Amino acid sequence: MPDTDAEYGLRVWILRHRDDQEYYNSCKFSDLMPGFANYCDLHYPADADNSDEWSWGEFYLHSEECEPGYYDFVFTYDGKAIATLLTRFYGVAELSGKSDEELEKLMHE
Repeated sequence: MPDTDAEYGLRVWILRHRDDQEYYNSCKFSDLMPGFANYCDLHYPADADNSDEWSWGEFYLHSEECEPGYYDFVFTYDGKAIATLLTRFYGVAELSGKSDEELEKLMHE
């Protein structure tokens, strides 16, 4: 199991979704990659007893640079892909005015 200290290089790269997921097995991860949006280093929460401080990391996708749509979260360890997660990001305008039921339905899709 990967160690979660920063020095061990556990990182999540956020990239525009690729249909060719095999690409991640041999690529060199960098901020110059096509579709690069951001990355986040993962660390064990410093204060797991305080729920307000309980997070593994954070990132931001700027709405002017990253349009809504599907993104791959590529989990890497020592620079090599170990897992991917497909995620959909919505624009603020897409979500405003939706009822709680509509938002909940989107979460389950």
